[in-house]
Amino acid sequence: MSPLRDQILKTAQGYLDGLNDPGPDAAGVIALRTPDCTQRILPQNLQQPVHTNESYQAFMGAGSKLMVKPPKFAFDSEPLVDEHARKVVLHMLGKGESPSGPYNNEYFIILSTTDDGTKIKEVVEFLDSRAFTALIETFTKLTQESAAQS
Repeated sequence: MSPLRDQILKTAQGYLDGLNDPGPDAAGVIALRTPDCTQRILPQNLQQPVHTNESYQAFMGAGSKLMVKPPKFAFDSEPLVDEHARKVVLHMLGKGESPSGPYNNEYFIILSTTDDGTKIKEVVEFLDSRAFTALIETFTKLTQESAAQS
């Protein structure tokens, strides 16, 4: 393998590690990103905004606090690396537990890296919209119930 390919794979593994161990403020999810990195969550019918590092960190931090058991993520197949484009495609599975029961989702993620492969410039995430929508509905219900009790 080439040194660049090795570095891109190392960055992809670091991305996975950050998802699995985000820390109390969810800083792990953005640890390997450039300051101007953006994240798109697809499909478009989910109507998710394009996230900055700050908005994605807040999104993930809030969600993890509502989970009974935050998802653990794993590669489901070998990452596909395009050295020339400085991109890697990840097929991942996430398994956790929400207040309404098991949460299982499947993801295809494209990471675009810096020229040296050490930082992530863009994340494009395509996920199972049905599982994601059910999770968001659970979170919305919990938030509304909590607000009503206050």
